[in-house]
Amino acid sequence: MTNGDSGKSSLIGKSGISKTSPIFDLLGDLDELNSSLGLAKSFADTSREKKTIAEIQKDIISISSLIADGKIKRGGIDNAMAKLAMMTFAFGDDNIKKKKFVSPGKSTKEAAIHLSRAICRRAERSAWKLAGKMSIAKGVAIYLNHLSKFLFIFSQI
Repeated sequence: MTNGDSGKSSLIGKSGISKTSPIFDLLGDLDELNSSLGLAKSFADTSREKKTIAEIQKDIISISSLIADGKIKRGGIDNAMAKLAMMTFAFGDDNIKKKKFVSPGKSTKEAAIHLSRAICRRAERSAWKLAGKMSIAKGVAIYLNHLSKFLFIFSQI
């Protein structure tokens, strides 16, 4: 029987952590977000779109490492936030029609990006739940809030 068979898992430097721990909710949501972004990338029309999604995926992997490590390393979040701000500016949120609710499905790419946006929102909620126990989670939650806005903008191009 492995550790996982008993409902326990481990992280960097820690073992025997319950799989129902909020940290695994966040890590699982980030993993699902990264996977859904991979799906969206497979439907991207241009190399610019593919590169943009790949950069976000790299940041998600880095953020997942920060969470799994459990140490405060604010620089990784700050760098991801700065890149995201540049991407948002580059894709121009001024030109996007703001809607409160959308019905995805105009294209496979657009639907895949909206799926990623919805998963991102769930990951953000998981980060906020963890924020009281782990200081780095607040920065992650803020990053994910900005990422979901960017994904809305990105879905419109």
